[in-house]
Formats: sequence, C-alpha cells, structure tokens
Amino acid sequence: MTLLRRFFAGVLFVLALLTFLLAATGTIGAWIAKATVDETTLAMVDVITDYLDLAIQTMDTLDSNVAEVEERLRLVQTSLAFLRTERANGPVAQQMQQVVTEELQPALEQLTSRAQRLREGLERFNQRIEQLNQLPFLDVPTLTNPLTTLDGEITAARDQTRLVRTAIETRDNVLLLSATDRLEERLNQVRATLAEGRERTSTVQLALIDVRQALTFWSTVSTTTISALLVLFALGQLSLAAHAWGWMFGRRKTR
Repeated sequence: MTLLRRFFAGVLFVLALLTFLLAATGTIGAWIAKATVDETTLAMVDVITDYLDLAIQTMDTLDSNVAEVEERLRLVQTSLAFLRTERANGPVAQQMQQVVTEELQPALEQLTSRAQRLREGLERFNQRIEQLNQLPFLDVPTLTNPLTTLDGEITAARDQTRLVRTAIETRDNVLLLSATDRLEERLNQVRATLAEGRERTSTVQLALIDVRQALTFWSTVSTTTISALLVLFALGQLSLAAHAWGWMFGRRKTR
C-alpha cells in the first residue's frame, strides 16, 4: 500500500512540476506574444497614419491646382465683354482659345489623373481599416465618401471645357456665359469635396490616435491579467508538487 501511495505521489509530483513549468512558460510566452501583436497592430496603424498624411498632402496639392484653374477661368470670363464686340477669330477669341486649350484642359486632365490615384490609394486604405476593425472594440471610420467621387467631379469639369471651346469657336456668348458659369460651379464643388475630404481625414487621424492608445492599454491589461492568473496557477502547482513530494517520502502532517 505504501509503495502504491508513493507511486501515485510520484506521478502527481511529476505532473504538478510539468504543469508548473508550462504555466511559467505561458507567462513568458504571453509577454512575447504581446510584443509581437503590438508590433504588428501598431505597424498597421503607422501605415494607415502615413497614408493619411500623404492623402492630406495630395488634397492640398489638388486644391492649389484647382485654385490655379479658377484663375485661368477668370481670365476667360473677363474677356467675355471684349468677345462680343470683336470680329470673328480676333485676338481676344484666340487668346481665350489658347487659355482653354493649353492651360485649362491640360490642368484638369492632370487633376483627373491625381484624383484617380488618390481614389485607388483610398481603396487600399479602406482595406487596411477593415483589417484593423476586425480587432475587438475597434471601429475606425473609413474614407468611402466623399473622395471616391472626386475624380468624377473633376472629369465633369474637364468635359465642360469642351463646351467652352465650342462656344468660343461659334461666338455664342449665351452658351459661353452658361458654360463658364457651369465650369465655375463644378470647380467650386471640387474644392468643397476636397475640404470635406480633409475634414473626414482629420477625423480618422484623431480616431487612430485613440486606437493606438487603446491598443497599448488593453494589450497591457489583458497580458497582465493572463500573466497573473498563470502565476497563481503555477504557484498552486508548485504547492501541489511540494505536497506530493512529502507524500512520496511518507511525511504526513500531524494533528
């Protein structure tokens, strides 16, 4: 009977010791995993933040370019009165055609290309946000609107310049006035969209600051809690191993 008791006590001692080692290893592993997860998630946040900075720079550049287009458009608008009294294909009409053909249209084509690249980058950005939002308790807003429509708005403004050219060629002052007014409205809409996009981007930037702080805080809290539970469990297993050692060598508590 004593031999059987010592055998089971020895088995219990070995199991308790192995469990203690597993708990101790788990405690160390929890902090290693925390460092890995923190590095991965915070790196993703940094990538998104860098894109937002680049997006804001792009929007500022686009806004500056639109302002330059508006200045060229005003040159055309101020020449309307002279066009009414000028003979066909006079210097005023030629100058207006030159401004539209060599300045307005190329500038708007360049704006369209940049807006398309911004939209493509926006799609990749939203994919990153969706990946980040898979983490518990995170709900970072995306930039689905209004920037996705920006390239379409600029394209519409570019197409409007063709109508301006036609009006100049046909000396249709009514059509020219209407076309330039419509072009001005479309450019104003583009700038309004850019302003709304910058505001939305700033909101996401602030949200990412909160996300970074929340990730660091909850990662530390959860890892500390798990580590504390594992330490308590390991101490319990160590105590059990000590008792098993005593049982194995026949030491009993006296009353």
